Amino acid sequence: MLPKAYSRNLLAAALLTAMACVWVVLAPAQFGGQAAYVMVAGASMEPTLHQGDLVVVREAQTYAVGDIATYRHPSVGPVIHRIIDRHGDRFVFQGDNNDWLDSYAPTANEVVGKAWLVLPGGATLLRQLRSPAGLAFLSVSLALILLITVRNGRGEKSHSMTSKRSASPPQSDRRLEALDGPVFVLAAVGLGALVLAIIAFARPALVSTPDDVPYAHLATFSYHAGGPASVYAGGEIRSGDPVFHQIVPRFQIEFVYHLQSPATGALAGSAGMVLEISEPNGWRRTLVLQPESPVSGRDLTLTGVVDLNLVRQAIALLEARTALDRQAYSVDIIPWVRLEGDLGGEPFSDTFQPRLAFTVDDLELYLRQGDPLSDIDPLRPTASGFVAHSTLTPAALSILGLDLTVVAARWIGTIAALLCLAGIATLSAPVLRAYRAGGFERTRVEYAARMIDVKAAPPAKAKSMIEVVAFEDLARLAEKNGRMILHVSDGGEHHFYVDDAGTTYHLAAGERTDRKPRTRRA
Repeated sequence: MLPKAYSRNLLAAALLTAMACVWVVLAPAQFGGQAAYVMVAGASMEPTLHQGDLVVVREAQTYAVGDIATYRHPSVGPVIHRIIDRHGDRFVFQGDNNDWLDSYAPTANEVVGKAWLVLPGGATLLRQLRSPAGLAFLSVSLALILLITVRNGRGEKSHSMTSKRSASPPQSDRRLEALDGPVFVLAAVGLGALVLAIIAFARPALVSTPDDVPYAHLATFSYHAGGPASVYAGGEIRSGDPVFHQIVPRFQIEFVYHLQSPATGALAGSAGMVLEISEPNGWRRTLVLQPESPVSGRDLTLTGVVDLNLVRQAIALLEARTALDRQAYSVDIIPWVRLEGDLGGEPFSDTFQPRLAFTVDDLELYLRQGDPLSDIDPLRPTASGFVAHSTLTPAALSILGLDLTVVAARWIGTIAALLCLAGIATLSAPVLRAYRAGGFERTRVEYAARMIDVKAAPPAKAKSMIEVVAFEDLARLAEKNGRMILHVSDGGEHHFYVDDAGTTYHLAAGERTDRKPRTRRA
């Protein structure tokens, strides 16, 4: 069994450590923590989350498909939905109760955190506390707590001043009292370090972190042919010019392709190019410009000849057989590149199939105009993607803005806990030895804060002297009335006195304080 002061110190240290742990876990990001508090407004996440719920979200080292997370939308602010997909470095979100995807795909830096704790109705309660009535209730509650604390403090102070002896510092052995501060500090730090070590050992040292391999399909269309200088500047058709098929019946088209990626790898596949004639009712006709052929590597070039006579013949045959009469038809140049292999050590397979869209009528063939507000160049199509790849990285713990690897946290927590335990053992060894020895030494250690060594017994009349059976009774009298215990050593005997309002309480004992009292000689 430990001394009462030690038990109080350990309990206080445990409470302080628990409060610190709660603060570390729930501290808002504004105060260096990792938590954010999100109030659910709307029904987009039902039945998982309901309007009025309060969700505590915490920053995470990685986010995965299926996580409920909050992100910052540039227009509407924080949004809490579920991650359903990932495209490159961006996440795709959707509400559980929505049939559509979120219009904005945030990056990992725009994700506030993933749901960690849900408090049903917590947002409603928080709104009520923020109302005038709620603020008034909080103010009155805090005032009452402060008033009770102050009154208790004054009561203890006035009670302790009823004795002159209690106001003076004790002259006895103060070893236990002197250790209160250091033991409390070491216990608090040691418990905190122990909690840190337990959390660190409960987590893996390495985590799989997404490290996707990005790539991009880059291509350039170009076409050219000779033409009369009276129509075409320099006597040559350049990419983007209309082609008047009465004077330029055919032209050369070229498709240059490159796969861009910082990763290395071996790639091979096939490529080809066709011309497609179509019209809105779904009819289409295909002409091969370059047959499919094997390719390897990241670069290739496809070429072909567009014969406008063949295009016009196909259209004329359609109109003759069907009596269809269209003012214009769509003519698309469609190359495709299929590549397989490995990229960055991961399997790779993708197809790039852009379109260069023309319109043909009775006079000319010209590029179809897309969205005038778009900055996409139809002659330079691109597409990007990524190959899923992950790497093992050291797992980390974040404590109020301080990032520690799990391995470092294990070492720090374990060593700090052992050092604090050794410090407490070193400081407490003499006191604990005396406490366990029993007798007077235990009494001196346990009640050192209320005991004063004096040379002679206080004067007292025989009628006002009351003999006490056990030291614990004498200690209770001293504590109840705010008095000090006077100790007189007389050879092998120890005499203890408590003076209260003219009455002296006395206990005489040998080396064991629980022995029967002996009457003091007058």
